[in-house]
Amino acid sequence: LDGPDSNPETFNERLKSIKAQTLIIWGQRDRYLSVKQAHKAHELIEKSSVEIFKNCGHAPQREDKDHFNELIPEFLLS
Repeated sequence: LDGPDSNPETFNERLKSIKAQTLIIWGQRDRYLSVKQAHKAHELIEKSSVEIFKNCGHAPQREDKDHFNELIPEFLLS
């Protein structure tokens, strides 16, 4: 987090305000942002689901693009 919303409390409040169906995709091996943050976001966003890519780091959309590309249409069509 950087900038005016770098305060974790402010960021968490913004997550709580998301009302749209949300798919959270995270890499289990992300060195920049802990997978704990994915679970926290899932708790805070009411209509969310979370998909953890076990063998990926910070860029699951590149590291496992086949799995990523399967999830997106499923999510958008649901």
